[in-house]
Amino acid sequence: MQLGLFLKKIGLSLNESLKFWEYHFRLKIDAEKFQSQYAHSIRHNYGKEGKRADNAVYSCLKIIMNNPPGNDDLNGCPFKHCDAEHLQQLLKNCGIHKDNIKNVTSFLDRPHGTGRYMPGENQTF
Repeated sequence: MQLGLFLKKIGLSLNESLKFWEYHFRLKIDAEKFQSQYAHSIRHNYGKEGKRADNAVYSCLKIIMNNPPGNDDLNGCPFKHCDAEHLQQLLKNCGIHKDNIKNVTSFLDRPHGTGRYMPGENQTF
């Protein structure tokens, strides 16, 4: 849901979002199962199902305060939920220069609290 709402916020139409998710689920499930198990939730994010509310993207604070993602999940805040080594590899895979990676991950050494993650995000994005 987190990524789906983000994609909506950056301008993906409902149709584009359905195509995106169906494409990424195609290796695990067939089109019929996608329609019956996932398409409804995607339309719900866009206010086309259920109470037809326009769901807003999650704030950084909400994402940081949520439970950590499971092994196969791709949600959450990598600045909070990844150890330094995994975060460095993730940033490297995103094409971030090694000097910038060192700068970004230095924020993780700050005392605990939600404020320590946001400077790293700002430096990255």
